[in-house]
Parts: sequence; C-alpha cells; structure tokens
Amino acid sequence: MDEGTARELARDVIRPCGLLGYLIGRGAWWPSEARLKLGKRAVSKVMSSTYYLLAPVWQLYPSLDPGKVGDALSLAN
Repeated sequence: MDEGTARELARDVIRPCGLLGYLIGRGAWWPSEARLKLGKRAVSKVMSSTYYLLAPVWQLYPSLDPGKVGDALSLAN
C-alpha cells in the first residue's frame, strides 16, 4: 500500500469518529448527565479501537499518525 492509499484509508476510518466526537461535544440533547457520560465512554472506546486498528498504517507511515503529527490526515478542513 502506498502512502496515498494509506492516507485515504485512515481518513475514511477516522472521519466517522470525529463525527461521534462532535455529537458528544454538542451534548445538550442527552437526557441526563449520566447518559452523556455513558456516551462519552462509548465514543472513547470506539476512538481508541480505531486508533489501534490503524496501528499497522502508523507503523508503515509515521507521518500519518495523528498522535505524533498534528492534523496528519488534513481533517481540520
């Protein structure tokens, strides 16, 4: 896999996680604080699993690792 394909794959996997984070951040619609905490915990697990799933990509292309390079996947746009 070349770097361009790796970048597209990582973006396609990580972008939905960002949307989940957005939903949690806009948590005014949650019925209670307890439910919001459960939601945050669930989203956190999804995000950490996604990062773990992409570990082989980060090993091949460290420049794409968002944990090491700020906005490595150009998702800030």
